[in-house]
Amino acid sequence: MNLLQIKGIGPKVNNNLNKKGIESLLDLLFFLPIRYEDRTKKIDFFSDSKGYFVGTVIDKHMYKARTGKNILTLKVASEGFIIDIVYFNSIYLDSKFKHGNSYVFYGSIERKYNKIQCVHPKFDYEKNIRGFTRIDPVYSKINGVSQLNIKKYIKEALNYKIDEYLDLSMTLTDALRELHFPTSRDNYLVALHRFILHEFLMYISERKVFVRRKKSPYKIKKSDANEFKQMIKFSLTKDQLSAMDDIYKDLKSKHTLNRLVQGDVSSGKSIVAYFAIYMSYKNNTQSAYMAPTELLARQQYEAMKKYFIEDDIVLLTSSVKNKKEVYERIKSGEAKIIVGTHALIQEKLEFDNLSLVITDEEHRFGVNQRKMLRNKGDNVDILMLSATPIPRTLTKIIYSHMDVSIIAMKPSNRSEITTDVISGSNREMVYDVIDSEVKKGNNAYIIYPLIDENSNFEAQSIEENEKKLKKRFKGKVEFIHGKMKAADKDKKIEDFKSSKKPILVSTTVVEVGIDVSNATVILIEDANMYGLSQLHQLRGRIGRGISNSYCYLLSNKKDIPRLEILKHTNDGFEIAKEDLKLRGPGEIRGLKQHGDYNFHKADYYKHTNILKEASDILDSEEVLDRINKWRSKYESDSWKG
Repeated sequence: MNLLQIKGIGPKVNNNLNKKGIESLLDLLFFLPIRYEDRTKKIDFFSDSKGYFVGTVIDKHMYKARTGKNILTLKVASEGFIIDIVYFNSIYLDSKFKHGNSYVFYGSIERKYNKIQCVHPKFDYEKNIRGFTRIDPVYSKINGVSQLNIKKYIKEALNYKIDEYLDLSMTLTDALRELHFPTSRDNYLVALHRFILHEFLMYISERKVFVRRKKSPYKIKKSDANEFKQMIKFSLTKDQLSAMDDIYKDLKSKHTLNRLVQGDVSSGKSIVAYFAIYMSYKNNTQSAYMAPTELLARQQYEAMKKYFIEDDIVLLTSSVKNKKEVYERIKSGEAKIIVGTHALIQEKLEFDNLSLVITDEEHRFGVNQRKMLRNKGDNVDILMLSATPIPRTLTKIIYSHMDVSIIAMKPSNRSEITTDVISGSNREMVYDVIDSEVKKGNNAYIIYPLIDENSNFEAQSIEENEKKLKKRFKGKVEFIHGKMKAADKDKKIEDFKSSKKPILVSTTVVEVGIDVSNATVILIEDANMYGLSQLHQLRGRIGRGISNSYCYLLSNKKDIPRLEILKHTNDGFEIAKEDLKLRGPGEIRGLKQHGDYNFHKADYYKHTNILKEASDILDSEEVLDRINKWRSKYESDSWKG
């Protein structure tokens, strides 16, 4: 449904809402408050407190201060008290207040010098007290749209009933009404449960698309599998061998492979993916490897040359210059292995006989993106890779529709990483360690949370430290971040890999995709700003060779106990379990949501019981069918307008 059909929304407001990602009625209804103001509590005039009070204006004065600011002062009588109210730079409010009129105010009072003062309280006419003294929603800012108007538009949108796909005590429409305008804590909690259930149902049902289908078994033999394993120059772990056996059996079966390989950081998932590609290669069919970044795609392309004939592999990314030639080689079947980014899902790209699709860092791709690539072949086999360990109990629920191979063991050629939590006073000590490692021919990372200075965050940035680091490390340092062009970034990373510039200063753009075996030190500035899982991913940039490696988590905040978890374990699955314990009912600590679904309220870690409830509901094919029809309607272009 077009937003312009909602009363009060014109082209200009519609454009402002679109910029915020609100393009349909459903988007507007799902634009939930970031917090609430509880205006139901009456103020206590005998102490500093916050709440509402009703008062009559007995004096009013507007004047200009020496600073040039317009100041409106009111004296308001309420229950025998006189309250001094001040509004700064609010000249437009002068006409709103009349002597002798009564108003309801909401704000904080402070008792000072035998006076009661209140600065910038919200207000309304006393006759509107019932609507004013409620739990009031507060939304994230939308340029050009006031909080008052956001509420008006959402109230209008709530007049349109959303179809139901489940027979529950609270409808989705009623749940949304309660989430926007709570009537009580109990009703709010029921509504929250219903909405979280909806989000999990949408998420899991989307993945039910990737179910096993009938197909012809691969024409491969055990000798083909052994042939690939003999090409590998290092010892495979039991987990890697087990995953390869799982994949071999899947490909030999009469049903499509539908498997997730979930491995810890630096556990050797890539070689398992190469095994699957080799089986497709031996089956004389095409395979596509889709990576989330050009950096990772290029790295995989180069690595695959060790195991496959170079002419059989092509790279397809947005920056590849000979695209027409690449397209022709893929369409003709001359190219057997296609490595790329989102460029692989372009409509004009045609495959000859695509049989295997691999998505690396699967949670970085949307379901529709994976579906588009899968649909470029008939009954395609699906292999997804993830380096984001989550507790096994959650894995069974989230990926209940898939087979899962877990790689927890690390290859024997990986060194142990020593992790330490430090404060800013130890920064120079770490710089000395970096100097020492560079002299040995090793490399180092320095990670900052920000590219440039930001007044909204108390955190270090690359920009403010660039000169200092150049001076300190004298020509040995290179800088990269996500805003750089791919070509510039690639060149700088090559300089780093070749040790031409052995120290790489970066943001989290290096979280995945850089494999430098002689990188032995990483310093993560403002480590308190990251979730444990992300810190573990960053730490995984080192310890990829045989040399001892060192990770330093620098934090000046009182977040040391949480960071100490990383000091005591390098096991990503154990870290995921500890992270689950830390996630209480309060604020979630920086850990990004796993999965491509943009959750508004749902969280795997906090809402495991509701996730299980959603999974159980979706065991019913009838419910799954109703949900798919619901999604088809509300996600269609005709509904969005």
